[in-house]
Amino acid sequence: MGQDSNVWSDAQRFDPERFLEVGIDYKGRDFELIPFGAGRRMCPGLPLADRMLHLMLGSLIYKFDWKTKEGTMDMSDKFGFTLQKKLPLMAIPVEL
Repeated sequence: MGQDSNVWSDAQRFDPERFLEVGIDYKGRDFELIPFGAGRRMCPGLPLADRMLHLMLGSLIYKFDWKTKEGTMDMSDKFGFTLQKKLPLMAIPVEL
């Protein structure tokens, strides 16, 4: 669903800003984006993740500068039971 070209324009391109303009809820009410599942089988960790994400991300951004291993990111996918990146992202923290 997250890469459905019927729902998203240029669905294969990494574009996190596309979610800023739409009022899609990630909590399972809108089926265009269901990262935590929906209904009775929804991820039980969603409330904790919702509360902790901003704190953890803010702490990491505040404490470190970041660089990639080779300087570029390969966003191509590897098909399997779950969708994975062909080459894993290697983000290296650099102390300030």
